[in-house]
Amino acid sequence: MSAREYQFALDCLSDDLIKFHDDWNWVATDIHCRACGGRQPLADAGVPFRHTVEDCPNQRDFVRYPWEELRRALDHLPALIRHTPRGGA
Repeated sequence: MSAREYQFALDCLSDDLIKFHDDWNWVATDIHCRACGGRQPLADAGVPFRHTVEDCPNQRDFVRYPWEELRRALDHLPALIRHTPRGGA
């Protein structure tokens, strides 16, 4: 991985984590909706998120799986760890 590819992957990871954090709060083994306070435990990761209010701004026109969103955000992390320049980024 070149230095340019490394920086691009790092930027993508940072952007994805910021987007995740805008909507969700990860607390121990639960993910909480920042808008309505609904929560989903890790054990329900494969179940669509259920918001606590019908008009929650984080409820979109599609079903959301916040644990999957977090997993996708972290997809580049293993490569970044393997290719982190010695002595830091």
